Amino acid sequence: MRAAVIYRPVPPSHLGAITLETLPKPVLTTPSQVILRVHATSLTPSEQTWPEWHQTSDLSPRTSPSIPGLDVVGTVTEVGTSVSNIKIGDTVWGMLNPYENGSMAEYVVTSSSYLSKVPNSLLKEPTTAAAVPLCALTAYQTLHTHALIKPTDTITILGASGAVGTWLILLAKLFGCTVIGSASPANHSRVKRIGADVVASHSSIPALNIKTDILINVGAGTTHSQLAPYFPLIKRHGKFITIQTDSNDLKSPDETVESKFFIVVPDGKAIGEVAGFIDAGKIDLGVLREGVHERVFGLEAVRE
Repeated sequence: MRAAVIYRPVPPSHLGAITLETLPKPVLTTPSQVILRVHATSLTPSEQTWPEWHQTSDLSPRTSPSIPGLDVVGTVTEVGTSVSNIKIGDTVWGMLNPYENGSMAEYVVTSSSYLSKVPNSLLKEPTTAAAVPLCALTAYQTLHTHALIKPTDTITILGASGAVGTWLILLAKLFGCTVIGSASPANHSRVKRIGADVVASHSSIPALNIKTDILINVGAGTTHSQLAPYFPLIKRHGKFITIQTDSNDLKSPDETVESKFFIVVPDGKAIGEVAGFIDAGKIDLGVLREGVHERVFGLEAVRE
């Protein structure tokens, strides 16, 4: 099979370590695995530099080159003996384990627990669907696993116009929360259209002085000085959650505020819930389609 391969860690400006090669088709190694024929995946700008692609789950160096790609949409071609949630012929989606080979290949083997069926409304739009799992799961886990949101909560999202910010708004509003979002002026109308109740520029959010139950840092910075103006907005016993890399030591000065950094993990059950929301018409498909097709290319063009 053809696959995109990364051989070594590289600086963000260097893409030369990604090559297109012919490799053996993967095989099942545990009863809970499935093999997918990949229809589409998506790639973040810096993904080729992530340390996970060069390590095993115990952080030991990999002894062989790795295949990137966390998001996947594909058809099940083989199933392990203990797999019961999906079957051969199903079109599925999900986020893969970054410590294992990914989806930038014609086939991928992965755990069935990471997958669910693709929403029926996106079966004919694999590239749109492939842009969903990582971002939607990051938002889902932020809100439901770590923030433990309630319908009465006010949530402030710093960096609400990107892919994760979009899903934070969609899922928070679906649950009944009030959402304040920060974005650059050029994106104010889009963030409002997605569903935010209040939208302001990043620097204007503190002046609004809207007290918030949960402050979520998606793109406002990674240092205490960058985030300090926002901390007074958090109510006592509220929560501060950051997903920005290198911001894991950030904490609110209020000791009653729970401060947390986390990294998204694969979750087939959660992405299945997202699929249900989409098919029930609770998620605006127009929002999901915006920007997805800015650049779509075949596997042979991966180095571009």
